[in-house]
Amino acid sequence: MDLHNSLSLHDPKIVTLDTPIRNPKLLTKPTGGLYLPFIPLNPNDNSLTEAPHNIAEKVIRERLAVKETPDLWCYLGDVLQDEQYYNKAWELSNHRSGRSQKLLGFLYLRTGKYKECIECFEKSLSINYLQIPVWYSCGCACLLVQDFKKAANAFRNCVTLESDNFEAWNNLSLAYIRSGQKERAFRTLQEAVKCDYNNWRIWENILITAADVGEFTDLIRAYHRLLDIRDKHEDPLVLEILVKAINEDLSDAQDKPASKLRPKALELFGRITSKVTNSASIWYSYSELVKGQENLSLEDEEKALQHLQKSHRCLTLVANWEKEVSKCEKICKRSIQLAEAYTSYCEKCGNTATAIQTASGCKLMLRGVLSKIKQKQSTSAESVVPELQEDYNKLEEHLQETEQLLTRLKSSS
Repeated sequence: MDLHNSLSLHDPKIVTLDTPIRNPKLLTKPTGGLYLPFIPLNPNDNSLTEAPHNIAEKVIRERLAVKETPDLWCYLGDVLQDEQYYNKAWELSNHRSGRSQKLLGFLYLRTGKYKECIECFEKSLSINYLQIPVWYSCGCACLLVQDFKKAANAFRNCVTLESDNFEAWNNLSLAYIRSGQKERAFRTLQEAVKCDYNNWRIWENILITAADVGEFTDLIRAYHRLLDIRDKHEDPLVLEILVKAINEDLSDAQDKPASKLRPKALELFGRITSKVTNSASIWYSYSELVKGQENLSLEDEEKALQHLQKSHRCLTLVANWEKEVSKCEKICKRSIQLAEAYTSYCEKCGNTATAIQTASGCKLMLRGVLSKIKQKQSTSAESVVPELQEDYNKLEEHLQETEQLLTRLKSSS
């Protein structure tokens, strides 16, 4: 399963150079920016009452009138945000002014001309390799034009020059993910988190990537760390993958059976559900995890039933669910599963009073679901919309069976 695609990661967008490029799963913040130069002003100059940019432009043009230099043209480009002045600086320097290309690159980056900005950054870096903000911003631009090979190279150079740059490590992993190198991405994220152990976004990326490459032990560790940092965290899809791997005893990335992780996974779910109590998907996965144990005890079967009840309750507490066919379909299927779990527990339960109470709860649940669907999705007195008819009939059958079970239990009590 391509989990990253399943989670619908979006490409980042640059708004301004001071705005981080963000999406739910990555960190891409260009660390470079446009800085106006410091130019000493004459304190006796009456033009100090003018707007700052007008003052700067006036002083720079006066200096240019005396002698043109690449730096002065760059300063004017900074003030006026006009690419022609950076180009003048580039030509005047005989293509040796890395500064002009760097600043022009940042201007293009801000205005969304990503291919042009990459070209400028590459020219600047060929003159001066030791520019971490330029490597970083070049990598961000390469991600945006989906040149993942160049992006990876740019971020690798970042971390070579600054080994504790966690944003660069994180974005290097993104470049690897986008180019299909998920195992390499996972190793890179482990370097990123060493630089910023308390950054929840990196841990979230580790969580997602660990699920994708089968590093289930690290998945559990990452989820615990997210709970340490954020108190509560919801990622139903990752938990679903973990439970599936454990219940089906899939091999992890080290070729070890995932079923060995069941005790740790149960501990994790206990911690998650102590904070997140309203997620139908998480309660369902918890139920499946408990139910998937070998030689299931009656106590564990009761726990699985309770978790499934909570999942069902979360679904039916959504306002007006009965008005949408898709929600009705989901609740019908979950109700059928819950009815089967109720019946199974009643048959194994040695206490008749407990069995009667459980069967009564099942009857109440089924009647409630059937009544709501009948009210909003019926086409006649005897039928509902075609998409729901089959499941609706199954629910009616389960209701009849539950009523018969209740009759037998009460007669034997």
